[in-house]
Amino acid sequence: MSVLKRNACRVRWVLRLGLDRIVDWLYSIDTVVAGPLPHAVEISRFGDAYVNGPVSYWILRSYLDCNKLGPNEVFYDIGCGHGRVLCMVARHRIAKCIGIELSAEFAEKARANAAALRGRVSPIEVCVGDAAEMDYTGGTTFYFGDPFGADTMRAVLKRIGETATVKPRAVRCIFVLPRAERSDAVRRVIETSGWLCFVGEQSLPYSPMRVEYWGWRPSRNKDAEAGRKGIWLNQSVDSFDVLQGNVGKEYAGSEVPWRAVG
Repeated sequence: MSVLKRNACRVRWVLRLGLDRIVDWLYSIDTVVAGPLPHAVEISRFGDAYVNGPVSYWILRSYLDCNKLGPNEVFYDIGCGHGRVLCMVARHRIAKCIGIELSAEFAEKARANAAALRGRVSPIEVCVGDAAEMDYTGGTTFYFGDPFGADTMRAVLKRIGETATVKPRAVRCIFVLPRAERSDAVRRVIETSGWLCFVGEQSLPYSPMRVEYWGWRPSRNKDAEAGRKGIWLNQSVDSFDVLQGNVGKEYAGSEVPWRAVG
């Protein structure tokens, strides 16, 4: 990388950090990690948990439009860290925000931020534990900010899918994936989940990561049957209407509650 590119990256990082500090100040919270990333002492069942810095607010808002979340939404942030995403979502009226965090230290910080959040209109709950062993009953939107590897992802998606057979409902998933070899393994797990339907994807500005949108919707006239038999009824994207990425012109007319990035 040339000196010019390195300097440009440094300037962007400083600008992002400054913007994030301003937004944190407006929200009355503290989610900025300016130095080395902290490390959790807890180890997950599969030993594949990652520690990531929080996504900058301006990048986060490029793919998550909280204004279009419905009042009955139950939003899960799996691997919530210090709670930046939870706090941003909780400033909009939904049923509930739930954070799942392996680290007790990080979870305590997220709870403190939730308590201090200025403008909060929705409840926030932070649960400590291994994501592979948590309860996801009732969740409608699940956010994955690259929190773990393929083995934990497989277990989590299985648990979420099982809840959809007990309580049939539309389920939406947002996956933030790094452009790295490990993301290929996670992507294969998502593709072979047996119940999720691909909706779209988009790249992130000035970031090596990308976002993919997946979801599932039960047949309206077979909800009860699905619950009894444990069947995952996967419908086509054009009838799904719940996620937004660069989904292609064939779905451009669908009304979707997620921000489109041109």
